[in-house]
Amino acid sequence: MDPAPRALAGVALLSALLAGCVHRDAPRAYPDIDHDAAPARLAVVEVIASDYLPEFPECQKADVICMDPAPTWIKLQTLDTVTGPDLPRTFYASTTSHYGKITAYGLSEGPQLMLLLGEGDGLVMARYARAPLAVDAGRRFHLLLHNQGPHWLPCEVRALREPITDPVLARAGAVPRRLFDETRDDASERHYRIEHDFAYPRYSLPIGKLGDLLGGDLRPASAFRCDADRD
Repeated sequence: MDPAPRALAGVALLSALLAGCVHRDAPRAYPDIDHDAAPARLAVVEVIASDYLPEFPECQKADVICMDPAPTWIKLQTLDTVTGPDLPRTFYASTTSHYGKITAYGLSEGPQLMLLLGEGDGLVMARYARAPLAVDAGRRFHLLLHNQGPHWLPCEVRALREPITDPVLARAGAVPRRLFDETRDDASERHYRIEHDFAYPRYSLPIGKLGDLLGGDLRPASAFRCDADRD
């Protein structure tokens, strides 16, 4: 092979690899985005860092009281892009919450399924639209179901739920019996089974099948919700 084409091929490969590693600086303000019409995608991510953005301008007015803290940015590492175009290896998104920055109120460690709105540098995590994931013995991601499923997933995905037969996956969702009994109700009994001193989730949603069902195309954010009964 001619050394010149070989060198050009090497440069192209290096550029592609570096592009996947590069991440821009944290956003400086919450993006101006239509939370219903914006394109939306699902991704499996891990939270790397989080901090506050400037307060919304309307919340700085003397006659306005905003109940939420200031919006926040999140730095994320991509583990899998479930729907839509592939995300960079690391990237930033913004979000709002009544509890403050995402690393301050739990569920910030480990793989999470997250609903992201927008494109490019203006990504937003839909409010509270994230859920911790577990892995089975084959290292596949699952959403353990404590009810019919998150309200920010389309209703059609409920048909994908599967009984949990993998002991590794079952143990990942085990709840001590004492804690389970403190909040036990008819709905929780439908979604958990009791064995000795623990309650185990009955069903999971395989993330691979979720991607197969929803496909690779971007959908509007309004398509990612389910207003049906969640119990």
